[in-house]
Amino acid sequence: MSFLDYPAIIQTDSGGYQVLRYGRIEAGLEEIVKIQEIPNVDIATTLDEPTGANVDEARAVETVKNTLRNSDLSLRARTRDDILWVGPVQGGLHDEAPRSHLLRCDRRRR
Repeated sequence: MSFLDYPAIIQTDSGGYQVLRYGRIEAGLEEIVKIQEIPNVDIATTLDEPTGANVDEARAVETVKNTLRNSDLSLRARTRDDILWVGPVQGGLHDEAPRSHLLRCDRRRR
């Protein structure tokens, strides 16, 4: 890989933190996938919806569901099979929400 003349592994991020910080992002899922595929990265990240620290359990569960939905849509939108796609785990400080997220991701992997 010769992106920025950096010879090691490069990973991009989806920008999901912008949702937590600003309440929204201006790019759609397909655009985010495309932006991550263009620079020929090794590892890309599906769009997540960060949970944040000060939310109730219902909101934590909602961010898990939205992140899983975004992951599914992002993987369908990808055009390259040579990039490893990773999905952030959400759920915040609530024990059950992150556990549920990990179990759902594991089922998708099989």
